[in-house]
Amino acid sequence: QARRTQAPFEQAPSAIMGGSHSATDAGTIQLLVYHEPQRQGLCGLHAANALMQRQDISQSELNRVAARLDKAENRLIVHRRRNHVLHKVTGGRAGFKLERDRNRSSSGDFSIQVLRTALEPRGVRLLAAGGADCGWEPWGFLVHRRGHWSAVRKIGAHDLWVDLDSTLPRPRILSAQEVHLLLAGVPHRGGEGLVFSVEGAAPPSPEKVRRGVFRLDVNLQKHSAALQRSAA
Repeated sequence: QARRTQAPFEQAPSAIMGGSHSATDAGTIQLLVYHEPQRQGLCGLHAANALMQRQDISQSELNRVAARLDKAENRLIVHRRRNHVLHKVTGGRAGFKLERDRNRSSSGDFSIQVLRTALEPRGVRLLAAGGADCGWEPWGFLVHRRGHWSAVRKIGAHDLWVDLDSTLPRPRILSAQEVHLLLAGVPHRGGEGLVFSVEGAAPPSPEKVRRGVFRLDVNLQKHSAALQRSAA
């Protein structure tokens, strides 16, 4: 059954106070958005928690997932020990070198397999953006560009797209052009990279201000006008 999608700035029947957004001045709403700042090389962890809109996944959990995936992948390699020895004795001219930590880097970054495995039990699925297997309209995106993971997702009843990149000092609202790029499988900040659509049950955004939660004031009329100009 087809799912009804709400227009980006469809007026709600009544003002919503509190929750993920609340009314302030005329035509302006206030979004509450969870955002983690960049720490070491943990961009994958920050992006996953940004999609969840809370500190739900820990570094230790991702480390355990990565170790389990590394072990499973090693078991699938035929003659792995013989090839590893051959690589060593020939100075790399033959065989291959076994990488102990293929699913995580020394700086703390994680592979897409790790992030996907951690998110799936939480009802969140990652699919290649723009692919034929995307049966539903995504509510978020996971982007890998220049060795960095970042997240984008819809927030609030008006379905505003918010950039939750951990390198930003605070979250920001995306333009229509940036959203169109993501839907086409292109990083919204340009350049080459990988874009994954986020589907499944969208975790709710924060209902009150707490640690890591930012207030974003958005004038719907001005933002809607900007969207119309970019689409013209």
